[in-house]
Order: sequence, then structure tokens, then C-alpha cells
Amino acid sequence: MRSDSLLGRPDPALRTAAVGCLTAAHDAAPPALRAEVGLLLELVVRGESPGDAVLRRAGSPDPLAVLRAATDDPGGPP
Repeated sequence: MRSDSLLGRPDPALRTAAVGCLTAAHDAAPPALRAEVGLLLELVVRGESPGDAVLRRAGSPDPLAVLRAATDDPGGPP
């Protein structure tokens, strides 16, 4: 189940505001964070949220693999 209330997806004005805020954040972000903010901006421009990426993988028979993929954790011992 998707929650379309995130990032104003059903409301064009809220979505435009979210894109504008993230564009400003991307432009002002320090170089070390710019790529991460850019990825979030791309998701919002497409009308998605980070949770959508998790939901796409949620059908996996391996919940730990879903969590690791969502957090960029390659697995293995700490």
C-alpha cells in the first residue's frame, strides 16, 4: 500500500513546493552531501519518496536483504 500523502503527490502545489525546496537544498548542500540530496530530488521529481524504493523490494522473501538494500548496507559482519 502506498501513501500518496507523502511529498504532496496528489496536490500539484505541494509537489512543486517540495521540488523547489529540494532544489534549493541541493544547490546549497556541501559537496559531500550534494549527490545524496540530488538522489532525493530525483525521487520527488518523479513523484516518489524513499519509502517507494523499500516498497518495491518489500515482496522479497528475505526481509533482511530489503533492509540492507534500503540502507546501502552490504551485509556481513560489522
